Amino acid sequence: MSPEWAIVVLTAVMAGATVAYACIASRQLDAIKRQADIAERHITQLERPRIIVELHGPGRVVWDENPIREFLLVNGGRSPARIIFERIILDEIRGAFPEDPPLGEPEPRVETIMRANGERGSFRQVIMASLRWERLCKGESTLVFFGCVKYRDTFSKPTAEPYEHRFCYLFEPQWPWDGIGEIPEELIGRWRAGGPPNWTKNT
Repeated sequence: MSPEWAIVVLTAVMAGATVAYACIASRQLDAIKRQADIAERHITQLERPRIIVELHGPGRVVWDENPIREFLLVNGGRSPARIIFERIILDEIRGAFPEDPPLGEPEPRVETIMRANGERGSFRQVIMASLRWERLCKGESTLVFFGCVKYRDTFSKPTAEPYEHRFCYLFEPQWPWDGIGEIPEELIGRWRAGGPPNWTKNT
């Protein structure tokens, strides 16, 4: 083989080796990136905030006091939560429930921070007119405590999809009124999770 051909062959071998090395290096970089993404998701899920609404207080509804539903907003996660949307409602619903909860249009609000393992107590009240109270006592309508909280963690990008907690509790009287005699002034019962599928969500 002439020296010129030897140089050509050697150059081709070196070029092939360079391409092969580049392919191997690219695969290694891709594998490292995938491992880093998996580790980041794992850490995010492990350290993320977790907002839930917990019921608080007795399971009774009193006519002359206007029904009150006490609750706690709890961050059970390991990092602070940036709350960007909060709508919590106590209301009467007649007939069939809509597919999606009637939360209304989002209102501008300032983000609030809830610390890890923090909680905040509050309540909601519904004005109870006589006809509304009679419907509830007869079981013709349902007292519903529902809502939605959207929030972000403090270490993801601002454009990241927020976490969302939707909840729905229905009040079930232990002894509904049968319409005989005087209408009761108090209903004893329990609050149970329920409602259509879209009314409950945790991401």
